[in-house]
Amino acid sequence: MFTIYLNDDIIIMYLEWIDMDETKKTNLKSKKINIGILIIILVVIAGSIGVIFYKVLNNKNNFRLLIDDVFDYLEANITSNDHLNGEVSFKINGTGSSTEVFQLLNKADFSISYDIDYGNKLANYNIKSNYDNDNLFDINLYISNNDFYFYLNNLYDKYIKYDNIDDIEKIFQNIKEDDYKILISSIRNSLNKALKEEYFTTSKDVLEGRKVVKTTLELTKENCQEIERNFIELLSKDEDFVNSYASLSGKDIQEIRNSLNEAYDNIDSKIYEDVRVILYTNRMQFVGLEVMKGEEELTIFSEGKDSYRYNYNFEYSYSGKITINKTEEAVITKISIENSTNGDVIELTVTNKDNAIIEPLDTSNSINYDEISEEELRTIMDTFSTNKALNQFIEDFGTFDFNNVNLGKDI
Repeated sequence: MFTIYLNDDIIIMYLEWIDMDETKKTNLKSKKINIGILIIILVVIAGSIGVIFYKVLNNKNNFRLLIDDVFDYLEANITSNDHLNGEVSFKINGTGSSTEVFQLLNKADFSISYDIDYGNKLANYNIKSNYDNDNLFDINLYISNNDFYFYLNNLYDKYIKYDNIDDIEKIFQNIKEDDYKILISSIRNSLNKALKEEYFTTSKDVLEGRKVVKTTLELTKENCQEIERNFIELLSKDEDFVNSYASLSGKDIQEIRNSLNEAYDNIDSKIYEDVRVILYTNRMQFVGLEVMKGEEELTIFSEGKDSYRYNYNFEYSYSGKITINKTEEAVITKISIENSTNGDVIELTVTNKDNAIIEPLDTSNSINYDEISEEELRTIMDTFSTNKALNQFIEDFGTFDFNNVNLGKDI
């Protein structure tokens, strides 16, 4: 499984599981996975799978076509539009032994709407949360001419202003479409060249009663180092990649070259573990994916169009489903996560809408944050303290017994 990481110095295509020193690995194995991290990982997997894995696979080495599909999708979704807007909302429904935790989580929801005008350098965000069907908070954030405003709906009748915030203009650095396309193309070509055919094996098999083509990628310390060396070397020789990445990162060309050289020199000091990745296809369509490292295993299998089940095993076990429902108005992703240790089940619904435009704001009555009087601050706090949702949350939280939280102990 390949992941693109973007850090302050360089984009590198790392092989999952291998970029850690031994101390970090030991610490990780001794800890249990955080449910928030697992949710984020599954959201990313769901979005990628829904777009990519159900495409027709018609190449002898299906891994290569899968890689191409990923980069085709990235390139097709690059946009240099002057406007970006939408809405993302989250809702959790939990059941199981961790009753008190779910009583809190199930009552809450969260949403954020955003509208960014790159040409006029305006940005408007609305962030809301409800608890027990009442509004917990409702905040508008507005950015204009290097100034930052926020408005506390139902709490204060003026926009609170912060002047000349450093680096705020970076929000309006619109995507440089040509440079991003060069970047994606260079990474795609370098990766495909670095992955030699000798790393793959293909055979016929039967999986859950279905005839499948089984394509296996075996990753060892030796070939991981070879892949990474070849990959970095190819990028270093690609003048278009170096120039475009320098343009996008705001760094000079020599800094990019130095970062590439440093990444190359550090390969020998990395710790690698053997990883086996198996892709299953039937009649040239995605059936499943397995990733195995020692006793750790992640499997993802298709259950039809835009529906997948997964299982993760390593000292503990999680399983669940991912379903994606695409409509003209929104993409709704539902993810269930079941902890086999205690039977807890969390269902997360993520709704993503495009074109959720927020109306422009009038900030003529704004006040600088350092001009708010103590009396006004007290009024804000007093008003907030009468919030029905807040008081219900405080009441529920006050009866919460932390000694009986199974969710955190098992996860």
